[in-house]
Amino acid sequence: MYCKECGYKIADDSKFCSKCGKLQDRKAVSNFANPKNSNTGALQLKQVIMQKPERIFLDTRQEKEPLLIEQKKYPWWWYRKRKKSSFYFISILLGIIIIIIVSAIYVSKDELVPPSESTSASNDEPASPTKNSFTDQRDGRVYESVEIGNQIWMAENLNFEAKGSKCYENKPENCEKYGRLYNWTTAKNVCPSGWHLPSKNEYEVLDNAVGGKEVAGKKLKAKSGWNNYKGKSGNGTNEFGFSALPGGYGFSDGSFFNVGNYGNWWSTSESSSYNAYSRYIGYIDDDADWNGSLESNLYSVRCLQD
Repeated sequence: MYCKECGYKIADDSKFCSKCGKLQDRKAVSNFANPKNSNTGALQLKQVIMQKPERIFLDTRQEKEPLLIEQKKYPWWWYRKRKKSSFYFISILLGIIIIIIVSAIYVSKDELVPPSESTSASNDEPASPTKNSFTDQRDGRVYESVEIGNQIWMAENLNFEAKGSKCYENKPENCEKYGRLYNWTTAKNVCPSGWHLPSKNEYEVLDNAVGGKEVAGKKLKAKSGWNNYKGKSGNGTNEFGFSALPGGYGFSDGSFFNVGNYGNWWSTSESSSYNAYSRYIGYIDDDADWNGSLESNLYSVRCLQD
């Protein structure tokens, strides 16, 4: 039997055309030839339809056979491209997962490092210098000392009362904080036994040990005790434990100046017949420099071990 609409062959046990889905009247067309290929069959089929024009209700739930959908076919290279895309996607996904795992491992290791080890590893500042102490047998006063390079320096200003020395503004509390101020003649011989007033060359050895005179002031100044300049702190880093303080200076007429701003220290080296070199450090700059000063001036003293 053939479909009365499209001429497609219909299975014996079906009432519907599997190609166009039209309901077939098997009684009317069962003995017809293929209407698509026979003019006689087509004429007979037309007469049957005109004799029975009533509408036929279709129960598609039971009678209509499902239509087959033909699967679309693609060329061979299209499938190969899909395989490559899938491979790339999986590779990227695996890479992201590996990065997450490795990052988690490193974070876990950082958390396991003790705080002390983590701090020391990330801190670029030098370790705190080791200080020692000694006693001046003349008055029993104890001083701190520190080793810087190949030298051992007093870590505070000398405070031994001697002729030719004064406290800043003649106040004993200033001697306790800054040490005494000495004229050059007294300063040359005032250090305790085993110690001496350093020369200009010995001060320059100190400068080189801390990185040069351009930064010596900053590195040798104490971390507190210096005045600010235009909002900027005048304090230093005291990286080597020298603990330089701004003791100011005095003149032979009894006047005093610049405590908190400048520190001046005598050396044994003379710059002329009546002047001697004094090392000075200020609250404004980071360097340490020299002055040729009157030998009657009153400056601080730092002693160097013999």
